[in-house]
This record gives sequence, C-alpha cells and structure tokens, in this order.
Amino acid sequence: MADEPACRPVKPETHGPCEMELGWIFDGVACVLESGCSCEPDCGAFFHTLEDCEAACAGPLPCHDDADCPPGQVCIWSGGCPPCDCDPAAGSDCVCPACMPPEHGFCVPAGCASDQDCDDGDECTLDRCVNGACEHEPLPGCGWCTEDNDGDGYFGGFCYPNDCDDFDAAIHPDAKEVCDGLDNDCDGEVDEDGCGAECKTDQDCAPYEFCDDGRCRLPPGLCWSDADCPKGEHCEGAIICPPGAYCFVADQPGKCVADSYIACTSDGDCPAGQVCDTSECLSCCPDLPPGEACIAMCCGRCVPGPAGCQSDDDCPVGQYCAQKLDSGRNLVGSCAPLPEDKCVRDEDCGEGGICEFGPCPLCFPCPCFGTCEYQLKCKADSDCPKGWFCKMETVCPPCVDENPPCEMPCWEEGRCVEGCYTDADCPDGFQCNVLKCGDAKCLGPYECVPAQTECIQSGCSGEVCSTEVQVTPCYYLQWFECLAYTRCGNFGPDGSCAFEQTPDFVKCLSKYGL
Repeated sequence: MADEPACRPVKPETHGPCEMELGWIFDGVACVLESGCSCEPDCGAFFHTLEDCEAACAGPLPCHDDADCPPGQVCIWSGGCPPCDCDPAAGSDCVCPACMPPEHGFCVPAGCASDQDCDDGDECTLDRCVNGACEHEPLPGCGWCTEDNDGDGYFGGFCYPNDCDDFDAAIHPDAKEVCDGLDNDCDGEVDEDGCGAECKTDQDCAPYEFCDDGRCRLPPGLCWSDADCPKGEHCEGAIICPPGAYCFVADQPGKCVADSYIACTSDGDCPAGQVCDTSECLSCCPDLPPGEACIAMCCGRCVPGPAGCQSDDDCPVGQYCAQKLDSGRNLVGSCAPLPEDKCVRDEDCGEGGICEFGPCPLCFPCPCFGTCEYQLKCKADSDCPKGWFCKMETVCPPCVDENPPCEMPCWEEGRCVEGCYTDADCPDGFQCNVLKCGDAKCLGPYECVPAQTECIQSGCSGEVCSTEVQVTPCYYLQWFECLAYTRCGNFGPDGSCAFEQTPDFVKCLSKYGL
C-alpha cells in the first residue's frame, strides 16, 4: 500500500474472492474494512487503520471530475486565475495576474444529475442541470407578453422591453420623452434633461428658425406651406426640394400673403366657369381699404366650377382637374375629389407631407397622381420610427450658390429614412444602398434608394431626364441651350436620373441664375 494514501471513493468487494484483510477504504459514505486478494488498482486509497481513513475522509473529497465522486455527488472546482485581458506572447507590456490555479475540485452533494431532475413544472422557464445545480432561465415573453392593453405594440408585466404604462399608447420604450411629468420612454426617469426637445437655443435650429418651447419654429410671416399661415393668408415663394430630386437651390421658406379672392354669396356672383365655395366664412370685402366698414359679415369665395379647370392648380386642396375631350375634340376639365392616398400638390398631404411623383402614365389626357411622403426631422436614430434611422445632410442657404456667393454658414440637418439590409427590405422600385468600408460591408442599416434604371431624355425640348418618356408642352426657355453641354443618366442623388453636372453645363446655367 502507498505510504500516504489519498481519500477517494473505492467500490467495495471488487478486489478478488480472497478473505485476506487488505485495509480500510472509503466507499463514498463511510470507511469500511476491505478484504480480497490484492489492493490493485486502488492501493493508493487503502488506509492502515479506521482512524486514518476517517481522518482523511472527514472533509469533502478531492476530485478532478464527477467520476471521482461517490453517487449523488458532483465535482465542483472553485477559485482559479482571474482572466487576462492581453496576450503575454504579443509583447512585453502584457502583465497577467499572478496566481496558482487549484490542483483539484471537491465532491459535494449534487442538486441534480440531469436536466430532468430540474423540471419545476413551469413551461415559461428553461430548466437545466449545470454542474450539479439546477438553473431555471425565464423564457422572454412566455406567458407574459400576450396582452397589449393600449395597442401600441409593447407589453407590460415582466416583458422586455417593458411598457411601463400599458394603458396609454403614447407611453412605451420607444416613445419620445416630453416635459409632461410622465416617464414617456419607460427608462425610469421623468422629464430628464431636454425632455426629447428638438432644441434648447436658437443655435440648434436652421438659420430661418428660432427655438420656441423646445421646438424649432419659423418666425411669424414665414412659411413652408399654407398650414403655417393664419386663416385668410396663404404661403408663396417656399422652395422645397423633394426627396430624391436634383435641385439647383436649397430649401428656403416663403412668405404668408393675404388671400386674393372674389367674394360671393351664390354662384351668380362668380365669373363664368366658377362657383361660390362657402365652406369657410371670409370677409365680403377683401379689397376694402383700411378704415372703411364692410356691411356684409360672411362670404364665400369663387372657385373653378365643375367645368372650370385647366390644370390641378385651378382646383382646391383635395381635388384635381379631371380632363377629357368633348364631342368637339376640345379639352375640358372639372374639379373632382382625389382618390384615396393620392395627391397632386404638397398641400393635399397636410403638415409635413410632400407629394412624391413617379412616372406619369403615357396617355392623354390621363391624370398624374403622386403619393404623400412624410419627412420627419431628427437629430438621432431614437427620434425616428422603428426600423428607420437619422440621416444627416449638409444644407446651405440659396445665396451660397450665387455669384459671388454669400458668407452665410451651412448647417447639418437630419431626416428620418427607412433602413434596410437587403433589397428585400425596400419597397418596389427601390434598392438597398449597401455601403462598403474597404473590402467589407459597413455596419447597417443602409438607406433604401430608387433602383437604378435606364434614364431617358425626353420632353418637347429634351429638357426632362427620367426613367419614362415624358410629354411636355412645347415652349422654349433660354437655359435649354445648356442641354448641349450635358447628358442624361444616373447622375442624381442615390443614382436617380438627372443631367450630369459637367463644368460647361454648370457654367451655362449660371448665366441664367440657375
């Protein structure tokens, strides 16, 4: 037998049929006297006396794996070296913590032997036996995320992310924090710094705007659309470049001017082809000099009648000019309600909406409808709807492009764009603009851009570059001579169709202030 036996479990009555007493062994529960023919192969675990055996086996048994432990026990290792954050072989600057790893573990009673031992009867937990101990990992959403009381797409209870008020659709983890005494974004804080404000000072806004109660606003009298003007006024002169279009000047607001109209109380007060629209109460004396009294109190305005329009501009917001050829082959039009989800001007879309046009039908006189797109301004991805991200662009005042240019500063302006990772994430007619960082893809999401297609130069004077043949009125503008210095192709933003900005083309356009 070995001079210094070590305590480890030994199965009794496994050393031959002889009746010779070989010594004392630990059977995993107690020390017993073992008889047999030879102590092999366990000679190192035999003790001379009961006292020696019990003294050595009184504490937890040393082990290297579960096989060294008696039934119902597992081998647990504790201690060890802390992790090293660098590779000592990579350089002399790497110094790992000095320590001695444990030589062995110890046998301890097992809480479980298999995953089946850990079944707690809860279908919403993943039950596992890990190193002799049961672990019950909650399954996200199981049994909890089944009811959305306020219909905002987020669930209360123990769900993650948690809707901290499942009875208010304006409160959820992706909501924007506003100063209202509530935790709008469910981050555990109420009205934190900024409260999701768009600005704190005027410097946070575009040059034309000022900061008012955390929102960038235009000064009174300036406007982007009629919605920015008081009743009785409309917006004139605003320049807004539609998304995806190539524009020669940057966005700039217009001015609110008084409506010019013919007051009426009935269709008989209006010129031929017009009718009296009494949907709002207007002054009956729009051209009355200041200081003079207007006797009548409430009038309507004359608008193109059923047979009185020649273009969509002749019709009120929400209507278009439906044209047809009469029996004498004359083109006549009448204002008609727009089809659902269609538009012919930005005002048809309401505040923040832009009427986006695709290729118009190649027939005459067929209407050409657009669809409303809504641009959301942003400063970070968190300001955008789910699945969208904030794209920052440089915006300059129009005078920067003048000759000589002004010295007004440009600024960064963000707009929410729909994110994508593949073309399948984009709507029809668009593709995912996957960017490259060296030889690899940059981290997404990327932007859906119009799919590059063949560009066609058309129009009566060749002044249109688009994906379809366009029929335009035959008139001539002086700048059309510049078309001789360019070509039509995918030269616009994100590969859209546009005329190539060659030096001669740009120089020619500058002669006409374009």
